[in-house]
Amino acid sequence: MNENRKRQIEFGDFQTPDDLALNVCQRLAGLGICPDIVIEPTCGIGSFIVAACQTFPQANEIYGFEINHNYLDVLRARLTYIENAERVRLKQTDFFATDWHTTIGKLNGSVLVIGNFPWVTNSTQSIIGANNLPEKTNFQGHNGFEAISGKANFDISEWMLLEVLRWFKGRVGNVAMLIKTAVARKILAHAERQGTAVQDAFMISIDAKKHFGAAVEACLLVMCFTDNTQKPNHDYMIFDSLYDEKGRRVGHRGGLIVGDLATFSECAFLVGQSPQKWRSGVKHDASAVMEFTHTAHGLKNGFGEVVEIESDYLFPLLKGSDIGGSLSVGFIKHYVSDW
Repeated sequence: MNENRKRQIEFGDFQTPDDLALNVCQRLAGLGICPDIVIEPTCGIGSFIVAACQTFPQANEIYGFEINHNYLDVLRARLTYIENAERVRLKQTDFFATDWHTTIGKLNGSVLVIGNFPWVTNSTQSIIGANNLPEKTNFQGHNGFEAISGKANFDISEWMLLEVLRWFKGRVGNVAMLIKTAVARKILAHAERQGTAVQDAFMISIDAKKHFGAAVEACLLVMCFTDNTQKPNHDYMIFDSLYDEKGRRVGHRGGLIVGDLATFSECAFLVGQSPQKWRSGVKHDASAVMEFTHTAHGLKNGFGEVVEIESDYLFPLLKGSDIGGSLSVGFIKHYVSDW
């Protein structure tokens, strides 16, 4: 792997297209987000910085942080052609080495944190020998074995977004981040478990293949935070695209993600704890009454009872253990065709 490719993977260096950044900011404005301060913690060459200048004229300050000084030079050159760019403050810094609590604590007003964190996992970083990682801790709370096995693998963006959520403890503001949809679900579930002061949230699907050439389900995750004086609301809206105005509301109920809250509410009385421990499939637990053997007297179940079943509801059964045993392919074909 050449050095440029390694660096691109290490830093998740896939720049957000200008048109996508502008469409994202315009959608945020349409959602009523009107920040006093805009922060892009990993701004790259500044697509979101430029889009924020164009979309949020009321913002007093727009901050861009970036580890690559060459990108900041490119961004400074771009800003010479942008109106109201005097509000922009740029700083070269490493996200993982920055004292964000002090930095954010100095700011007054409603803050919008916007951007596109790296779409790379910590295991990928280890494979390529990269160091663009947070200090390793068991932040997901796995047990000992899971913490050292594959389950402890995580997207760098997940850790970074959880850090951003901590910035909003007791502060009014919003987060809008382009991330994998799977990561967005984890972040929303974490916020619900922790009772984070979320007032509203949105998952807006984007075409990652079109914009980034990535074959992965991705979205714009938007989270709106209160100042802890209001009761949090951890239900959220899902939109199929940046142009979808209808959407649908989903939420967490009983540890599950529920896609139809109205129907779930009507049927919630059915949810409960069973005294029986059920296995994964009904067939396994009811095999004695659902599996039959051909005999001279007819079909016989596991209790030795002869039963009558219409042929429309009777199907051949060949268990995986049989296939994994000594049965030949020829026998299997004969078994199926003979049925």
